[in-house]
Amino acid sequence: MASDTPSGLEHSVRGDAETRARCSQGGEPELDILTLGTEAAMARGRWRLKMPDGKELSGMTSIIFRKLPEGWRIVHDHSSTESS
Repeated sequence: MASDTPSGLEHSVRGDAETRARCSQGGEPELDILTLGTEAAMARGRWRLKMPDGKELSGMTSIIFRKLPEGWRIVHDHSSTESS
């Protein structure tokens, strides 16, 4: 991540991604973090999910973060699946 990234953001984004990965059993998602000034950022990435029956799903996600008095918080989250 670039050195101009707002303090604490990468930790918030990576922590959220790791939690999602553990829940989905899909490994760490590929993430690209784009800062939108000093108080907003967007994370875009690809996710993968392996179902108990062995079927694999994947798709894209975008998450908007805002820096609030209590820290970085998700204010918008969108995910979509790829057509198979």
